[in-house]
Amino acid sequence: MKEKTGTFLSSNGENNITYRICLPDSNAKGIIQISHGMCEYFDRYKDTIKYFTDNGFVVCGNDHMGHGKGVAVEDLGYFGSDTWSCFADDLKQLNEIVRKSYRTLPYILLGHSMGSFVVRDYITRYADTIDGCVICGTSGTNKAIGAGLILCSVIEKLKGPKYRSRFVKNMSFSGYNKLFKSEKDPLSWLTRDESVRKAYDEDPYCGFTFTVSAYKNMFNLLKCVSSEEWAKSVPHWLPVYIISGRDDPVGGYGKGVDEVFDRLNECELNFLKYKLYDDCRHELFNEKNKLEVCDDVKEFCESVIEGVLEARGYGLY
Repeated sequence: MKEKTGTFLSSNGENNITYRICLPDSNAKGIIQISHGMCEYFDRYKDTIKYFTDNGFVVCGNDHMGHGKGVAVEDLGYFGSDTWSCFADDLKQLNEIVRKSYRTLPYILLGHSMGSFVVRDYITRYADTIDGCVICGTSGTNKAIGAGLILCSVIEKLKGPKYRSRFVKNMSFSGYNKLFKSEKDPLSWLTRDESVRKAYDEDPYCGFTFTVSAYKNMFNLLKCVSSEEWAKSVPHWLPVYIISGRDDPVGGYGKGVDEVFDRLNECELNFLKYKLYDDCRHELFNEKNKLEVCDDVKEFCESVIEGVLEARGYGLY
């Protein structure tokens, strides 16, 4: 596929953010911007990118602060103090870059895991820049967030913002692999596909340990998007599609995802879809049935495109 690459200065004023814009061979019918998850990077979505470019979409994404091959290995997992809102601000910067070339194409924002938290923040502040969003592998309210924030703040004062705490990491991922102990692979919770887990484990740009300041930022982000005020701030007109694996521990095996859906549903969004995939784990786009997942997301995106074109009056006369 043809592509454009570049960098821009992060909204935190410190990090250089790398991005890629991947183009279809045919005329583009829409744009999908991917917000990747924790401890990974945009290029891990190569199969997903190919699927959507093959189906006529422009696919773009940036590596979040402290992530990706544009960051020195020793700096992975660090993105400054009190910068959690800059994640969404950086997505907005890429949106503006893409819009310079594609001003009118319907635009869908897709976020996975931590990237879904970023998307949930984005749609309360910048919804007017997109036409729909997909929230994948997200989480409900976590009662331990308050304690986690206090712990990270104490450790940060004692050890500094770049300190990496094994205790905080273990606390954050505690119990994720409980359902899959018999497989004897600590990464089993990610996906049923063993080859994906092996590649993740061998990739120096995956699975690194966040600094305590990074954990604090992520906890603050999750706290923000887990509040009741968050759901009320999502525009009623915005199409939202929530997807998750039924065996995903991040989403509480469906319970946390149910909570996110219920809160949005209570706010009476005009177009709200929801699907849990049986037997699937955390990384839906790396699961054994990833083609089914991509087909479903494509169907949602095409319905968004149809709505945008209808609203503009195309095809009515």
